[in-house]
Amino acid sequence: MDNANEQKWFVYIGDHHEGPFSVDEIKQKISDAVITTEQYIWCEGMADWLPMLDLPEFKSLAAAPVAFSAPAKKATTTAPAATKAAGRLTMTLVSSGVKKKSRTKLLIGLFAVVSLGAVVYSFGLVEKNTQEKAIASLIQAAEPVIELLADKIPALSELLSPIPPMDDVRPDDYNILKSVAKLKLTNMPKIDVVQKITSPTKPTLVISSNLPDNVSLEVYLVGRSDTLLNVTSFFLKKAAIIQKKIALVPNISDGGNQPIPKGEYVVMITEAKLDLQQPQIKSILQMFPDKDFSAPGVPPEKRKIVFTKSLFLGGIKDANYSERLKTYHESLIKKATQELNEIKVYSGSLRSQYNLTNNQFNELKKQKNPKSKKKLWDPFHKKWEEFGIQLLQAFQSWSPAALEKDFIHGRLYQKLQDAGVKVIKVHQAQDNASKKQGKLSPEEESAINQLTAEANAAVDLLSSELEPIIQNPVTDQGLPRRSN
Repeated sequence: MDNANEQKWFVYIGDHHEGPFSVDEIKQKISDAVITTEQYIWCEGMADWLPMLDLPEFKSLAAAPVAFSAPAKKATTTAPAATKAAGRLTMTLVSSGVKKKSRTKLLIGLFAVVSLGAVVYSFGLVEKNTQEKAIASLIQAAEPVIELLADKIPALSELLSPIPPMDDVRPDDYNILKSVAKLKLTNMPKIDVVQKITSPTKPTLVISSNLPDNVSLEVYLVGRSDTLLNVTSFFLKKAAIIQKKIALVPNISDGGNQPIPKGEYVVMITEAKLDLQQPQIKSILQMFPDKDFSAPGVPPEKRKIVFTKSLFLGGIKDANYSERLKTYHESLIKKATQELNEIKVYSGSLRSQYNLTNNQFNELKKQKNPKSKKKLWDPFHKKWEEFGIQLLQAFQSWSPAALEKDFIHGRLYQKLQDAGVKVIKVHQAQDNASKKQGKLSPEEESAINQLTAEANAAVDLLSSELEPIIQNPVTDQGLPRRSN
């Protein structure tokens, strides 16, 4: 293989190394201002990292033109130069006025931390994530030293974390939490949320904020219906109180301690009830920018939304999840189609029987002879009553709990029930009127007319909501379209 194209070189960039690259690839990165010739470099067989221009393969780059365009990525040599940084720090301490005895103790502790950190980074002894955790632990161990030095060297305060270490949070997420907690409240109140990597099926949310202690918040978790696996909705409300920049929402589950459905969720945080907040806290919370979010029951009226964020919860978003979600959506559409067909049949029969009873009652009112009335009405009523009994038996199998939990088109079934009950009441009133001798009184006529008007409205409402769904049964997200 051509040596120029052999991918064997690793380049130290910032706080990590990248590679392997070929010589030509490194030259291109220098040309693109991604790295510079000042980077340290290494390949298998070398005892240590060396400056790039110290190696024969790269000496020709010494005369390379300087790129004045803004670099796409900031290139530094932090880790290999760690001992130089320690030297500069020593000079700073000497000039800062720290007493010699104290300075010696501080430098011994700090030098040990810096040296160990340099070894970990420079030689790539561990993976990047482990490196970050190791350095975080080193900084935590050195915090007493850093705190003593921070007054004299303000830049060192950046190493201090306002929140405790969290091994069960991804390093990038921990940095998000830390950066939020570091912000000064005088600038703007800030909140962010991440999830712990432990127990993904019953996740724990970690809230970070620069708000003072004892701020009460309400956390809402709303599932995005087109992403949830094996359910079509999820809603949860929890309380949280900020303490030392952190609040936890632990072990989120689906009701009876079941794993949370896998899918996308909106985490929304609002202020708690006003009577739970201290007066000064109320004014701070009003500093948050206004946010809009719409979901049933969220947020309570006059409750300020202070934060929203989308998170994938319940496990890993992988190919298996996508395939299972597709299968689940297909089963939903099949079930929804069956329900629509059943509702359509019942709705058609209900309207037909409603028209029949109204027409028969109008004919009944024209009859003068009681025997003629009886002959006209009784056989019809007997058949119609059989239909009414069958309808009520079906209604009994559609309990409110079942319609809410087990039916996709539960709301349409509820509207069918409402229309059916009102139509049956009309027929019963007509049957009672058929047994009366003589004309109906104005009050009796008005009562039947009122029941008829209510039944008309219910039947029309059912039709108006059913027809559009029959015409367009599936949403753009591939889910069954539902009644409002």
